[in-house]
Amino acid sequence: MTEPKTGTLSAPGAILHYDVRAADASTEPILLIIGSPMGADGFVTLAGHFTDRTVVTYDPRGAGRSPRTDGALVTAVEMVAEVGDLTRFGKPREVMGYLGLVPSEDSTGDKRRQGSITKTGNGHARRSRVESAWAYARPPRLTRALKQRQQGLSREVIEISWRAQVRLCGRYRRLSARGKNKKKIIVAIARELCAFMWAIAIAAGGQQVPARAS
Repeated sequence: MTEPKTGTLSAPGAILHYDVRAADASTEPILLIIGSPMGADGFVTLAGHFTDRTVVTYDPRGAGRSPRTDGALVTAVEMVAEVGDLTRFGKPREVMGYLGLVPSEDSTGDKRRQGSITKTGNGHARRSRVESAWAYARPPRLTRALKQRQQGLSREVIEISWRAQVRLCGRYRRLSARGKNKKKIIVAIARELCAFMWAIAIAAGGQQVPARAS
């Protein structure tokens, strides 16, 4: 079995990422392994046992590397359902900390070392934010569906939403160009996405959004 080759497939509501582990000259049927919400990385060990045939795994819609292209509203609803009123947090970093998206710290004296994210708090909401962050791997755009969702929203909320697209898409490109690990990039994007969602909640509630938070 060869090393996996990754490809993408445009599907309704998502851009699916898949991996093909080819078995050269095999006459056995191709094996497709699926399992939502688990992504392809959860089947690496299992796929390795089928050396007699080609194995295909993929990240389901909205999971791992397969960003939803229709799910901005779903994402917002999930966030409210899992976390509640975001305005109860005094600042964006409190939301990030609640979802376990902030780096852990190991400080000794004057030395400060940051580790992986804490992963405390609501795990489902955290995973949902990380999955949503993959959407910012694509250039910012104002689609017809997005325009429909924005009907009735205030100008300030719409402007924050657009700034989020421009900022997060740009950050993804910059970090990718510097050769940063893709998973770490996505976690960083998910963390900053929380700040924009908090700012939108504040603006929608008629409160003044701090300049640095939007």
